[in-house]
This record gives sequence, structure tokens and C-alpha cells, in this order.
Amino acid sequence: MQIVRAKRGDVKDISLCRRKSIESMKGDYSLENLNVLLSNAFEKGIRQELLDEEVYCLIREGKLVGTVSLDGNQISGLYVGPEYLKQGFGQKLLEFGESICREKGIFEVYLYSTLTSKDFYIHNGYSAVGVAYGLPLSNPTKFIRMEKKL
Repeated sequence: MQIVRAKRGDVKDISLCRRKSIESMKGDYSLENLNVLLSNAFEKGIRQELLDEEVYCLIREGKLVGTVSLDGNQISGLYVGPEYLKQGFGQKLLEFGESICREKGIFEVYLYSTLTSKDFYIHNGYSAVGVAYGLPLSNPTKFIRMEKKL
């Protein structure tokens, strides 16, 4: 298992991983909200993310298992394929992202969690500090702002 910086050639695999992860949340979100969340999985957006942020992929036995993105002191884009959940991969990606922040002298990070992932982040030392709402305006997607001192 290794965590490597994402390349343009990884866009399709990142998109597939994110789509599968988001689709696995369908019990917690309306179809309209899921479609908004899925916008994070479009290949065009991921290509732009590779330019704007640091995107890393966890690879196991030649397969992309999950991703994490860093933008300053924000951890974003943490996705693990549903077939790899509850195996410690999300925690490995989160710890990796935090270690990169520490190396850069960043000692407080934040993220926006889905309702599905909130307990995962609490288990990993994050505190819920607020709520944010995303599109669509007719039925906003709820996110939890979470912070952690490293």
C-alpha cells in the first residue's frame, strides 16, 4: 500500500472512486443532494482540482482505494471506495493529509464533513464547530464544519 501524488492519468480512477463513495450515501441524502455531491466526482472538476490543490491517491495492489486533497489548511476530497470501508484506509489518508500539513507548519486544520462521515472524523479527533449548507437552494445539502489542532 502506498500514497502517491495524483497525476492527470489518475482522473478516471479518482472519479470512479468518488462516484461509488457518494452513491453509497444514498440512504442519507435526497437524489437532488446526491447529484450536487456527485459534482465533486466529474472528471473536469478533478482535472482542475489537480491544478489548484494537492491531491493524493492511496494505491493497494495496483488499485486506487481512496483519495485525499489538501488546500492550505483545509482537508478535502477524502473518499474511500465503499468496498474498502472499515479497513483503516480512510484513517491512513486522513493521517497522511495531517502529516503533510504538519510538515508545512500548519497545526490547525478544518474540513466539511457529510453527515455520513461525521462520526469518522470525531473518532479521529475532530470537533464539530458549525454547519454549512450547499446547493441546491430548494433542499440544501448539509455539511458539518470540523476542526482539529494537530
